Amino acid sequence: MKTFIEIGSCDFDTNLKLIEGGEWKGVMCEPANKFRENLINLAKHIDNRENLVIESAAISDFDGETEFTEVMDTSSGSRETGIWRRGISSITDAHHKGERILNLADNSDYIDSVYSVECMTLDSLIKKNDITEIDYLKLDVEGHETNILDAYSWSILPTFIKLEHAHIDDIYARELLESHGYLVYVESDDIYAIK
Repeated sequence: MKTFIEIGSCDFDTNLKLIEGGEWKGVMCEPANKFRENLINLAKHIDNRENLVIESAAISDFDGETEFTEVMDTSSGSRETGIWRRGISSITDAHHKGERILNLADNSDYIDSVYSVECMTLDSLIKKNDITEIDYLKLDVEGHETNILDAYSWSILPTFIKLEHAHIDDIYARELLESHGYLVYVESDDIYAIK
């Protein structure tokens, strides 16, 4: 059985279909309360639900607690009018390395609440869930990707990585992945890395 880790799942554009197919097991991380609850409800109705773990912790560069900002649920409307904004809840702690997307003028209007969440490193997530191999790692954490990757031991090298780079230094991310032996493709919003 193949294994994926999805960090920053929200409740849309997720890997739930991989679980449904029966050939994958996975861990999905979503610290935003309302969107995690939506994800849990969606997962209740899929086949092979027993192969899925939904974590409430944020993944970061340390184990402990961090400040997290959750946005309003803009579920209605088209993509152009804001449905995508459901996915911009993010860590807003002072140690955040990437662009602060919620500080942008239009996005700050969508802030719903700020609260403390449990956080852990990718290594701690892997250990907690007894993961011994990663076939697919997906990171979409609104500028916190560099924090996660800089703290990772790389003791397990994922076969395939999809990483949003819209809010981080994409050159740095590409060079980091290449330094670990990945063949890297950079597109407008995402980086794809293959081992």
